[in-house]
Amino acid sequence: MRKRGESQAFVVLEDGRGRIECAFFSEAWLEHAPLLAGNRIVIVEGGLREDEFSGGFSLRARRAWDFHEVCSQSAQRLSLRLDLARAGILDRVEALLAAHRPGATALRLDLLLPTGAAGTLDLDASSAVRVDPDLLGELRAEPGVRAVHVAMGARPWAT
Repeated sequence: MRKRGESQAFVVLEDGRGRIECAFFSEAWLEHAPLLAGNRIVIVEGGLREDEFSGGFSLRARRAWDFHEVCSQSAQRLSLRLDLARAGILDRVEALLAAHRPGATALRLDLLLPTGAAGTLDLDASSAVRVDPDLLGELRAEPGVRAVHVAMGARPWAT
């Protein structure tokens, strides 16, 4: 609680490359508190400022969204770069994708052939998938998947 009786919370956000302290004051805290459970992926919009105490930066949150919801609602295309020199890569990736069908997100495969040639396939709607962070993590962990990219449509923070 702040001196004026307003609620507040400080959370540490981490993206795998670094950490930043993020302050949620009053209305922002009351509105977004359910999103701030440990080990959740969130998107936070706010103001960045230099933290004179720590010598780093801190973020003052204005709005926040659950990444699972944003991803499933806004993903327009999932692009995968696959190294076909890795034996069985297409079968392994297809098995992962099959568990996320049917869906609404178009699929693009950028294929790197063992000869050094490359090509792109835009698959039809019957191959569309449901995109969520678990799928993205599984794909990134698969040997032979060189890149995973999600093109997002309507971003809630852009409105």
